[in-house]
Amino acid sequence: MIDRRLLLLAAAVALLVSLTTLRGEDVVKQGKAVVRAIHGTVQWRVGDHRWQKLRVGSELAAGLEIRTGVDSYTDLSINNAGSIRLTSDSTLALRQMTSTKTLFERRHDETLLNLKSGELSSIVNKKSARSRYELHTPHGTASFDSGVFYARIRKAPDGYEFVTFGSAEGKVACSAEVDGNPVTQTLASEQEWTPGAGGLRQMDPDEAARARSLFVIVCPCFVQPPPSALAPAGLDRLRLAKFPAL
Repeated sequence: MIDRRLLLLAAAVALLVSLTTLRGEDVVKQGKAVVRAIHGTVQWRVGDHRWQKLRVGSELAAGLEIRTGVDSYTDLSINNAGSIRLTSDSTLALRQMTSTKTLFERRHDETLLNLKSGELSSIVNKKSARSRYELHTPHGTASFDSGVFYARIRKAPDGYEFVTFGSAEGKVACSAEVDGNPVTQTLASEQEWTPGAGGLRQMDPDEAARARSLFVIVCPCFVQPPPSALAPAGLDRLRLAKFPAL
């Protein structure tokens, strides 16, 4: 007869293996960006396809690009993890927006954006310590904790292009290559950094206050997502969802 204790031990081992397997099975959902406001001319495209007019209420999948015209801007909620304002003459690529959950862990989000030109401001609300919210630019990368931040790409009179990262509130880990060497900086509240132009600087208090006050209006806009996503595949079937501005 098989020892009862051996049976119990075998059952416990089987249960442990089962739970470990379940824990390791990540459930990954694709996220989206939702257009909450538009002023002026704002367009979107996939890859090298033609630019098309963007509308309030559109849901955007990873892989799309957005650009704003002169004296234009758009407000977007991003992956249920934050909200951004893309200002005039700017181009932004939505590289990755996912949400991952396992059986015994809190949901964590992966949000990767690429600011190709211009300027954006962002409020970030990270759901967990494992969540990642990153902004890439041609001249450096910033990883954001919860708070209010901005990044702007500008050209100097001699044509040299540079980026400035700033934190109105919260911590930002920045990295860039300066004169062929990797350089990192961690910004605290009301600090900014331009790679290649020295160390951290204190932000203008009025600019920090303006950045924070902007999202008193923008932040509530991403509470209720509309129904269907605008995906990069199947361009002939794409339709912009109608959704009233909040």
